[in-house]
Amino acid sequence: FDSMVKARKQDILSCMEDGTEGAIVLVGTLDDIDKPIVAFVRLAEAIVMPNTIEVSLPVRFIFILLTPSDNMNMDHHEIGRSFCTLMSNPAFHNVAYRVEEKQELLHAINEFLDDSVVLPPGDWDRKHILPINEIMEMRQRRKARKGQNDGDGGGDGGGPGDDGGDDKDKGPPKRNPMQRTSVPFGGLIDDIKNRYPQFLSDFKDGLNSQCLAATIFIYFAALSGAIAFGGIMGTKTENDIGISE
Repeated sequence: FDSMVKARKQDILSCMEDGTEGAIVLVGTLDDIDKPIVAFVRLAEAIVMPNTIEVSLPVRFIFILLTPSDNMNMDHHEIGRSFCTLMSNPAFHNVAYRVEEKQELLHAINEFLDDSVVLPPGDWDRKHILPINEIMEMRQRRKARKGQNDGDGGGDGGGPGDDGGDDKDKGPPKRNPMQRTSVPFGGLIDDIKNRYPQFLSDFKDGLNSQCLAATIFIYFAALSGAIAFGGIMGTKTENDIGISE
């Protein structure tokens, strides 16, 4: 048995790159607290802590979570598992290496959630899930839009040296939609020009089974209420219903 465990550890270590560092996640419950207590520690240098990680790796991060034992809405095991998933994400742990304030860490968590694909609870069929290539395309489009928005926001506040080639590639800055124009219907024309490149994707993104199912459901949900109300009103008024009703 010991030889099998050692072989398994060697297999795990062989899949890791040189310089890999580990993180320890400790969770538990206490009777003497009313609110959860969380601590996230980043060591200045990674150190080896025996009997903490399954394989022998230097530890750089320590996450500690204590929850009230009488609070059934907090599952400390699930929270710890979620944080382990966060630390395994390259983008998040890169932020964790250079984070200085709590807000930066919370922002990195929000970035991770924005890029995550969430499956609703309950029974679901694999046929109703978007193919992985469509999910990747949607993520790429979302990142492109986000990068464009960040670039627009950064261009306004940048210094003179930051304008250079970026503004040439991105074109002229966007006009304030609330500002009056000297051309009749100029605001409407500008809105059409700005929206035209995304006009086709507005329809293509909605051509999937989930949007079709939601459309059919909403249609019949609204129609059934109107039919039921009309039938009750016709019965109560002995079919004396005017045009407005």
